[in-house]
Amino acid sequence: MKSASRALEKAAPKRKTLAADLLAEGKWNDALCALSHVYEQDGDLMRCRCCGRAIHVSYEEPLHHGITKASGINCPYQGDANPWTILLTAAAGRRAQNSATPA
Repeated sequence: MKSASRALEKAAPKRKTLAADLLAEGKWNDALCALSHVYEQDGDLMRCRCCGRAIHVSYEEPLHHGITKASGINCPYQGDANPWTILLTAAAGRRAQNSATPA
């Protein structure tokens, strides 16, 4: 369990900003894939795969992560952007990209 926790902590800084970085580059599909590595959608909730905390779609502030199940330490994704904002930005960018592409 400790090795899995250490691997997660090591990857977290890269994954934490990866979706936002990809959005800035206009890589909409890649941003959605990066988001899915950290969060899973559960109806109208977006749940952190690490600590299990969730945020409702109507909640506009950052998700307050909890303690990880694997290690008992604070979630390494603490302080990241609201996952719903990332999802909506990527979806809107993808739609605009499709609209701009001639048929």
